Amino acid sequence: MLAKISQQSMETAEALDDMMNTLKDSRVSLISDAFTQLGESIGQMAAQGELSFQSFASSVGNILADIAKKIGAMLIGIGAANLLIPGMQGLGALQIGAGIALVGAGSFASGKLQAGGGGQGGGSGGELTTSVSGDNLDIVLSRSGRNRNRVR
Repeated sequence: MLAKISQQSMETAEALDDMMNTLKDSRVSLISDAFTQLGESIGQMAAQGELSFQSFASSVGNILADIAKKIGAMLIGIGAANLLIPGMQGLGALQIGAGIALVGAGSFASGKLQAGGGGQGGGSGGELTTSVSGDNLDIVLSRSGRNRNRVR
């Protein structure tokens, strides 16, 4: 019985070690991709003669939105892995919730930037606010002059 518990502990430790190595590789790739995208955007804007503060800010905004989506996807993957580890299910659920919130916020920001910033992009407008507190994930869409829609 003790040998079986020890074997499970070793397997769990190995799985956590593999997950941490994957996470480390993902972070390096994420940072590298972000700076590569920034360089490509600056080059394209300069080639098209559209190098202005507004186009640069929009490009940086799109890159940050993309980073948020990638970090969210990474959190979802880590959370899913933690759901399989005894005693880590609560953390896994929290990571999945935070990942979903980041993917949603990144997608919302991308949509707003593609629609021209503060416009009504795709028939919806407003401010998306997310927060995680304990076991609660709050996602609130506020629209000016309208009621607040809350998902809890």
